[in-house]
Amino acid sequence: MGDTRVSVSFSLDAFHRHRLIVSLIAEELGRLRQREIAPSESLSWTDATLLGEDEASTPDINRLNAQNLGVDSRGLDSRGLASLGLDSLGRIDVAARVNQFFHLHDVGIEDYLLIEKTIGRWNFIVGEAFKHKCERVTFQTSGSTGVPKTSEHEIENLLVEARELVEVLQSPRRIISMVPPHHIYGFIFTVLFPALMQIDVVDGRNLAPGKLRVLLADGDMIVATPHLWRYLATSLVSFPDGVTGTTSTAPMPLHLADELKTKNLLHLTEIYGSTETAGIGWRNDPRAAFKLFEAWNVSDDRDALYRTLQSDRADATAFGPAIPFVDQVEFEGNRGLRPVGRRDGAVQVGGVNVFPERVKQLLESHDAVAEVAVRSFFVGGDMARQRLKAFVVPRVVSDLASLERSLRSHAAERMTTLEQPAAYAFGEALPRTPLGKLMDWS
Repeated sequence: MGDTRVSVSFSLDAFHRHRLIVSLIAEELGRLRQREIAPSESLSWTDATLLGEDEASTPDINRLNAQNLGVDSRGLDSRGLASLGLDSLGRIDVAARVNQFFHLHDVGIEDYLLIEKTIGRWNFIVGEAFKHKCERVTFQTSGSTGVPKTSEHEIENLLVEARELVEVLQSPRRIISMVPPHHIYGFIFTVLFPALMQIDVVDGRNLAPGKLRVLLADGDMIVATPHLWRYLATSLVSFPDGVTGTTSTAPMPLHLADELKTKNLLHLTEIYGSTETAGIGWRNDPRAAFKLFEAWNVSDDRDALYRTLQSDRADATAFGPAIPFVDQVEFEGNRGLRPVGRRDGAVQVGGVNVFPERVKQLLESHDAVAEVAVRSFFVGGDMARQRLKAFVVPRVVSDLASLERSLRSHAAERMTTLEQPAAYAFGEALPRTPLGKLMDWS
């Protein structure tokens, strides 16, 4: 491969900016209202959608906004345009998230998010930032250990990966996205890559299987996670000729990859990486080792990675800081690796890292609980459907059905949806081997 330097003059068009802004708002609004904002709701938001509850009651202003945005105002009722109903504090929280992601503060225009009243005007503000100085983006982890962690990335470095993907993915005709664009996997594969290739993106998260099957055509590439690939494999009889796919965020079970091939998926590219690193490696054969992306190098002790950074000087090479592997890794040659297990105790549920130890501690905070063990399991033995289960030792043996209902309510108030155990078992003591080691249960 030739020179991989990329100009920082890269910009995003209004379409991709809208997708990102809507996705960021939906995530923050979901946190605020303690419920998931489904794609069926957020994908209906337009440039004319108002942000605050106060704007929705001023139809004259709304009609003016509609005219400024080129929206037909004849269908507006007495309440004006549709509104997300954010109060003043909610507006601040959502504006902070959008500012954080796009680094609007680097340009000094973040305050305009609190002045402008529609999604379309926020799109304009972000567009202005790209014209002046938008060189970094900040992603958040799921927050499954409490407060979400942030990972900042130079757009220039992410573009290097996206450019390498042009060769790896063999120029698809169109992207069918099943993942949120503001997560790093979605950002690289459904924003940067198609923007570089100038190909269309269709958000398929709101499509029923039948409609998705009708939509798919030769040359399409589906971007999904193993859990979603299991859904597609179960829901679709077959894929049309010439459809490919990518998968990431969790290990792809070998049997599922084989099943997708029998259903006519042309090929599946698996990406190994994380929010902190972006993509580390890729493979088209589920039985092969991952090949490192060209920008990544392995430390001499093979315990960490470091990135070759882009430089304005043709004769200069710079390296980023060493990033320890989050997984135990086996190496094949100089550029091949196989992850063989997490170092931090996390398991991946629906493509999101969750921590059984944290769930255990939260369940043990229930007054009726003496001790808890938490493990992952595969629903129906399917490795693409990993969930958590809990074994609970009550302080007093009583009505276990009532205790389970109370525990589920306790968990719902303190955990994300993916952290909450799907199954509960009860006993007088935790299951242990004769040597006292915790063991599995059914």
